[in-house]
Amino acid sequence: MNIIVVGCGRVGSALAYQLYKKGHQVTVVDQAASAFDNLPADFHGRMEEGDVLSRDVLHRAGIEQADALATVTNSDSVNAVVAHVARTVYQVPNVVVRNYDPRWQPLHEAFGLQVVSSASWGAQRMEELLNLGPVKSQVSSLRSQATCDLRPVTCDLFVLIAGGEPTGVQLAAFLAAQNHRVRLVEFRREGLSRIHRELATEVIYEGNMTDPQTLEQAGIRQAHVLVACTPSDADNLVLCFLAHTLYAVPRTIGRINNPRHAWLFDQKFQVDVALNEASILARLIEEEMSLGDMMTLLKLQRGQYSLVEVMVRAGARAAGVAIKDMALPEQCVIAAVIRQGEMVVPRGATTLEVGDEVLAMTDSQGAEQLAALFAPEKN
Repeated sequence: MNIIVVGCGRVGSALAYQLYKKGHQVTVVDQAASAFDNLPADFHGRMEEGDVLSRDVLHRAGIEQADALATVTNSDSVNAVVAHVARTVYQVPNVVVRNYDPRWQPLHEAFGLQVVSSASWGAQRMEELLNLGPVKSQVSSLRSQATCDLRPVTCDLFVLIAGGEPTGVQLAAFLAAQNHRVRLVEFRREGLSRIHRELATEVIYEGNMTDPQTLEQAGIRQAHVLVACTPSDADNLVLCFLAHTLYAVPRTIGRINNPRHAWLFDQKFQVDVALNEASILARLIEEEMSLGDMMTLLKLQRGQYSLVEVMVRAGARAAGVAIKDMALPEQCVIAAVIRQGEMVVPRGATTLEVGDEVLAMTDSQGAEQLAALFAPEKN
């Protein structure tokens, strides 16, 4: 068999060695090269260093040809994510996941995974399961209970935010100011004192957001939206999946910390909206660089259209030209012209003058053409 072992700690190294000695082709994956020191000197299987949530690393490890995969890291969320991807995306026939924290076992079962929960006998038991062939998934009874608790989304939202990073705190403050019911869950002491200075006490729930008991007590069964914005992409993916699967939360938003993990943030893990801050920032910077003096005032339709402001510069092609003669892009409408502090309602015959500030509604392609019309022509 071609077997991948994710995680090369005590359990992972013992499992990999046992499988190798029995003649299997074994690839061990770990993000730390030093972890491979746990393997015996006579282990001659493959070792792949890298981020186990990266598609490139999984491909280098040979996941597309794998007959079985065991994920045995010390992170229950990482184990759940890797196992779910192996089974649903790459159709690996046999997948086994190590349960590190006993409180996570029902959550692993909600993914329909074969679970081994004891580190003391983990390597031996996983080897047995890998040789048994696929086993029918046993999904937690919590899943069936949750399907009976569907709720319509209303205007008066209850939003549960997991993670006290600045993004989560700012979102909580904004929603509370809009009179929505909001609760932010955080357990890290270094962040709680800051959060208490920025949010009302009743908004904050102190506890581990990946603990099912904490989620229950924070009110996840009544939530209309779950926002997973912890510093861990694996935690965010698992939280979105469980919110939909166990608790029937109608909508989930997942924050992407590492852009290399963006490929995971879709319906594989029940993520309705993926918030890739790095990608958004990069796109905005690129847009600002390409549009010159044009300023984006408002985004509409998830960024498809923008309200922009641009000044007519000396030497611009648009200076001294009537709007009807400007050959504006098809998806572009001039909404207003500000001239010497006064608003001019634009008509087809309105001639633009140097110094005019023009407000226009346009799409991204039209914005680039509009910027070119208003920029000084190069000699």
